[in-house]
Amino acid sequence: ILILLFFPESSPESVQFIKDLILSEEKNEQKVIRKFHRAEKDLLLQGVITTNKIKKNTVFGKCPDDFDATKTETKCPPHDPNCGCHGPIMTKGMVAWAAGMAGGPDFFINTFHQPVDWWDHQHTVWGIIRSNDHASFAVLDTLYKLPVTKQGGLWMLDDKVEFTLRLE
Repeated sequence: ILILLFFPESSPESVQFIKDLILSEEKNEQKVIRKFHRAEKDLLLQGVITTNKIKKNTVFGKCPDDFDATKTETKCPPHDPNCGCHGPIMTKGMVAWAAGMAGGPDFFINTFHQPVDWWDHQHTVWGIIRSNDHASFAVLDTLYKLPVTKQGGLWMLDDKVEFTLRLE
């Protein structure tokens, strides 16, 4: 079992979106697609959470209170030319929307061993795995051992891995 804790102080709208998806599926109102598809060993595990029944969140995460735009030179990637401050510098275990999105559908779990400052503050963080949750990190390690193929410079899982979401 992989246990993610919500991180509402960064993006309460994203947390509510995920909760709405889970509750709607539990009530059999819709099917939610949940799959991991990318595994960059010791960096990130990427997946998708999507449905067409619930309006996705469009509100970016909050910039940290101590962020000073005058002291930061943001280098926006080609896929997100208008990036900005959408959350904290990501540390190991943080979960965020990918590609500078405010509400997915692609998300990733950061597994890098130190803060990922080269991503700057560009990702809306909505969850975290506790640093002492060795069982959850063992699940990620197991996923990293699955076969992958390099596609367009990215390591993609040969077989997508479905997962379930539930609230506790």
